[in-house]
Amino acid sequence: MHPIAAVQYEYSLWRREAETQLLPTLRELGIALVPWSPLGSGFLTGSVETLASDDFRNNNPRYQGENFAANKERFAPLMQLAEELEITPAQLALAWLLHQGEDIVPIPGTRKQSRVTENAAAGQISALAAPGLAEGQTLV
Repeated sequence: MHPIAAVQYEYSLWRREAETQLLPTLRELGIALVPWSPLGSGFLTGSVETLASDDFRNNNPRYQGENFAANKERFAPLMQLAEELEITPAQLALAWLLHQGEDIVPIPGTRKQSRVTENAAAGQISALAAPGLAEGQTLV
């Protein structure tokens, strides 16, 4: 048998179930987590307003009907915080993931070179100071 080095699982600000059992078990065993869909299939970028009829996300309940509007409202504070910090919502979501531990290596997908550069910049965000926090406190 060969030791397991990493496990892929959906993990993001939108999907945090991994924190209950999977992530503690992986850490106990010294196995890394490779979160797929770290930007919630694009939702956490803040740029998804409508979906084309052939978009695969139409099959995702989080994007269907009233759920889409409810989720936009739910994540409005994230979008606002990113704006206040002068970073993109995607960078905020990725920076949060990167700060969950060195054993977490997200794999955001993209179709544009500019997004690769934007996503990579999230790794340079060492701590996020948010308005309203006491001096020295950080969000991430």
